[in-house]
Amino acid sequence: MKKTAIRFGSILAASILVGVVGAIGVQVMNAQEILTVAPVKRTLIVKTELEGIEGKEMHTWVTEFAPRMSTGKHYHPWHEFLYVLEGALTIKVQGQPEVTLKPGEVINLAPKQVHEGKNLLNSPTKVLVYGLAPKDETLVVPVK
Repeated sequence: MKKTAIRFGSILAASILVGVVGAIGVQVMNAQEILTVAPVKRTLIVKTELEGIEGKEMHTWVTEFAPRMSTGKHYHPWHEFLYVLEGALTIKVQGQPEVTLKPGEVINLAPKQVHEGKNLLNSPTKVLVYGLAPKDETLVVPVK
């Protein structure tokens, strides 16, 4: 009876240890996959009306994406152009495969095209963003 109790105790201890190690392993693995949905840092370079184009403004800014960060799904009511300066930006456009842009690459997103920008790197990503937007309208519309 004593050997059975010791054996049961050893099996129980081993099971708990495997369970704890397994749970920690899953949390670490999942932590590497998790992206933080957070606002990006935008530094406005220029915002100006263009002669001959009523009701629109040219917007240009540098957007900085923190490491392992996502913008969340959203759209813009204007054509958006993204030019990667540093790092890499992964863009997921609704209904299309994910695309990763590296420095020197550009993408054009059509008005109201739902998308999500992600920095999957462990270092910041900088992107030059520009477009002709409707004057005095919301530039970013979040989507659930």
